Amino acid sequence: MRHVPAGWHPRSRFIDVDGWTAHFVDIGDSKVPIIFLHGFLVSSWAWRFNLRPLARHARIIAPCQKGFGWSDKRGDDYSLSSLGDFAIRLLDHLGVERAHWVGNSLGGAVALYIAAHHPERVERLVLVDAAGVPFRREVRMLTKGLQSWMAPVCRVGGRSLVFQALLRTFAYANIPVDRRYMEGFMAPLMQGGSFRSAIRVISSLNDGLRELFPRLESIRKPTLIVWGAKDRLVPLKAAHILNQRLYGSDLVVFEECGHCPMEEAPDRFNRLLIDFLS
Repeated sequence: MRHVPAGWHPRSRFIDVDGWTAHFVDIGDSKVPIIFLHGFLVSSWAWRFNLRPLARHARIIAPCQKGFGWSDKRGDDYSLSSLGDFAIRLLDHLGVERAHWVGNSLGGAVALYIAAHHPERVERLVLVDAAGVPFRREVRMLTKGLQSWMAPVCRVGGRSLVFQALLRTFAYANIPVDRRYMEGFMAPLMQGGSFRSAIRVISSLNDGLRELFPRLESIRKPTLIVWGAKDRLVPLKAAHILNQRLYGSDLVVFEECGHCPMEEAPDRFNRLLIDFLS
């Protein structure tokens, strides 16, 4: 039997999904749960400011996506379709037929994939600075940079400082990326296989987005788009493109935030979700 780490939350759970160990947090109660899908390199810990307040209103399921956090990091297929199918199979094992899907960054791309390919499993969508538009030139350059230096960085002692600098520069405009934050961010990255799986995800993501993008107009679900105006990873222009492509979607811009409004302005974000999903 493989060793399973403890996870980060008192309600952390582990379940076997077709031979893969999936970690998730499961709290609250409602007929239609809310599924929170985190972004690239992070884990379900990214929703730490949202789970408890929202669990007063609904059942919350926050998995660590395939290859991230405290979920398994084996195998070679980390395509967008593989990540989406993994999330669907997790719900199958939990006996959940339909859900609201909330996705940040990479998690937004996975939520869009599910809405396009498994619309019967989706009630409503919330996209938070979501990857949904094929990368612009600057992001492609950043992606290639990640692929080239991620493996060497994972072998040196200063990895936390490198990620801290990147997060301060590209991800956050409104929270301190301090020692306490870095402890939570780095904990799952210290699990074996984390960087290998991350490289495979980022290497195939743009191909998945190119395949997904023409299907966005077929999505017919109530959709809320939440974006940080100061996002330097996925700029506000992408939010407007998604707003135009997704039928009947609404866009709310957090002027003071960067890439992660759910962490940077959690009280406002939580109220917005409650209003939209209630």
